[in-house]
Amino acid sequence: MLWARIAELPLRVDEISLAPLDLLTSSGWTRRSTVVRIRGDGLEGRGEDVCYEADDQRAFRRVRDLSALVGGGTFVAFLERLDGIDPFPKPPSRQENRSYRRWAFESAALDLALRQSERSLAQLLERDVARVEFVASLGLGSPATTAPLEAWLARVPSLRFKIDFAEDWNEGTIRDLARLGSRIAVVDFKAHYHGSF
Repeated sequence: MLWARIAELPLRVDEISLAPLDLLTSSGWTRRSTVVRIRGDGLEGRGEDVCYEADDQRAFRRVRDLSALVGGGTFVAFLERLDGIDPFPKPPSRQENRSYRRWAFESAALDLALRQSERSLAQLLERDVARVEFVASLGLGSPATTAPLEAWLARVPSLRFKIDFAEDWNEGTIRDLARLGSRIAVVDFKAHYHGSF
């Protein structure tokens, strides 16, 4: 069973810290997230809390005592210790933020356990590694213009984009995007779906 291979990975946790990540987006708002850093045996694993609400991030960054998660054992033993704490100093803005924050700890712990065992996830699960392509996620501003995309392409000609649809797009916007062809990998119609799951 694949889960058993992950669950039984040895894991030593000596220290946990939180590091803020703040990025001013092209839309003019600051995207806040927090990196969970778990250290053990001279190595570090990382995960990222991606809760959108700035208040949830600010409160999380003030958490100082995560010592209940420190110790040895296995990955699943770490998860059991994680079950025993509430990583929200105050109730979250949205219930799904509990899952996002838990995933930050789980992914950091798994990253560390794999590093400590000197294996990749693919090796552990006996899977072939397949190529993954990444895209840059940008908005076009208001009024919409492809100038930011073109500036990035001047620096990184192979770059591809995920862009967010906006109501102020017009025929000229569509023409400019079409001119960029396969550089536009995804158009995200966020306004037309609701919820996170």
